[in-house]
Amino acid sequence: MGISIDNNLQWNSQINNVCRKFNMKVNLLKRLSPFLTMDMQKLFYNSYILSQVDYCCVVWANGTKSYLKKLYKIQKRAWKF
Repeated sequence: MGISIDNNLQWNSQINNVCRKFNMKVNLLKRLSPFLTMDMQKLFYNSYILSQVDYCCVVWANGTKSYLKKLYKIQKRAWKF
């Protein structure tokens, strides 16, 4: 299913995986942004990046605040584009 959970039933590993994938895709968007219009960038973000964060977020969104804050910071960085 693409969900990772540790032995203590914590979602920290899942959030770390999502953050890692999110960072890679945001960096890709950053490199592609000079070649894309604003509408294309929004489409890329919504379809390719945001879908990664939204996948099963209802389940793992009750993780620790520090990990969720980490995810929020990454999203905030992507919104700057």
